[in-house]
Amino acid sequence: MGLHTLPDIELYWSSDPLFKVPTVSNTMTVKRFKKNLQALHINDNTKAPKRGETGYDKLYKLRPLINKLNHEFPHQCVVTSSQSVDEAMVLFKSR
Repeated sequence: MGLHTLPDIELYWSSDPLFKVPTVSNTMTVKRFKKNLQALHINDNTKAPKRGETGYDKLYKLRPLINKLNHEFPHQCVVTSSQSVDEAMVLFKSR
């Protein structure tokens, strides 16, 4: 869904071949997707600072997950003396 954006969630399961995305529609039903989306909460929305207030964070709803991932990633990385970087990861505009 992040690669193929559509204006409405239901369009991923549309019967119209111009909108339907088989990768999404074959994975789960729209009803199940909406149920999962409804139940997925990471932070308490009632405690979120309002826009313009001190401590306002655009990513408030995801902040606990981001903090957990930022804490865990360095512990999972295996650092060696010879690391290779895939050229697709680094911007390169030469021959």
